[in-house]
Amino acid sequence: PEGLVEWVLKVEELDESGLGMRIGVVHTSVVAGTDWNDYSGSNNRTWWWNNYSGQLFVGDMVVPESGNILSMEILSQWAPGRTQPEMGMPWGKGDVLTINLDLESCELRFFRNGIMVPIVIQNVYGEVTLAVQLMSKRDSVVLLEPLQQKLERIERVKQEERERLEQERLIRDAKRKAALASLGLV
Repeated sequence: PEGLVEWVLKVEELDESGLGMRIGVVHTSVVAGTDWNDYSGSNNRTWWWNNYSGQLFVGDMVVPESGNILSMEILSQWAPGRTQPEMGMPWGKGDVLTINLDLESCELRFFRNGIMVPIVIQNVYGEVTLAVQLMSKRDSVVLLEPLQQKLERIERVKQEERERLEQERLIRDAKRKAALASLGLV
C-alpha cells in the first residue's frame, strides 16, 4: 500500500476524574472490548496515544523514544517495578488530534493542535483502522475532515461552480445571438 491515511478528531468531552481516553489504530483482527484490554506485552496489534500521560503505547507497552517497537524492552505501565511514568504530550477537552499513518514507511504520527508528538511509532503492520477507547460515559469525540481532504473538496466545488457559470454564460450568449439574428441585427 502507498500513501498517507489521516484521521482528525476533536475531543468534545473528557471526564478527567475517570480513567482517561486513548486514540490510535488497531489491527482489524482485534476484537473490541476483548483484545483492547489485553495488558500483556504480547499484544502488539494496538497502537495508542493516552490522554492523561500523553504517552504512546503498543498494546500496554510504552513506546521508547526511538519509536522502534521491534526492539522494545520497556516495562508494562502496570508492571510492579514501574514507579513514575515518563510523561509525553497529554491532551484534553477541546484539543484537535490528528493521527497520521504512512502506509509506505509503516510509521504512525500523532499531533495535538497541529504540533507533532516527538516520537514516531515505527513498524505498524497489517490492515488497521481508527480506534477510540472512551473510558467514561461522558467522554466524546467528533471525527473531523482532514485539512488536505477539505481543501481538495473545496477546490472541486469551486471548479464545479466555475464550470456551471461558464455553461450559463455560453447559453446566454447563444440565446442573445439567436435573438439578434431573429431581428436581423447579426
